[in-house]
Amino acid sequence: MTKTKNSGVTGRNKEVMLLIQMILPQMKLTDKILAKDIIINAKMVINDHTKLSDMFLKQVDLNLLSKYFNKSTWKKTKTLIDTKIEHCYCPICSQVCLESSIECDKCKFWYHYECDRVEEKHGSVLNMDLHVLI
Repeated sequence: MTKTKNSGVTGRNKEVMLLIQMILPQMKLTDKILAKDIIINAKMVINDHTKLSDMFLKQVDLNLLSKYFNKSTWKKTKTLIDTKIEHCYCPICSQVCLESSIECDKCKFWYHYECDRVEEKHGSVLNMDLHVLI
């Protein structure tokens, strides 16, 4: 039998670690958080849903994260994640925008090119006021 080193990060802990790293700008604390040496507080968490990864749009068990936060910070973080998820659904067709879409600079919602009749080749250069169209 060959011996291997184990970093102590299991499959479930890897998922939790990745999620925590997306919420915290100070990634160096992740190991201490997983070891429960530190509880995540409000000063440690980002406060802008647009900076969260799209990973939160996938099926992720957010309950895995709650035990690493104090209660009020978890409530704030959960609201941040919910806002991220809400803003990634096209307000026109109610489907998630993962590709072929554009974010409105004002309302921060994502719209499919097809739903808003935007040509994809122009999507990156348009400064649209989409929220007026709804």
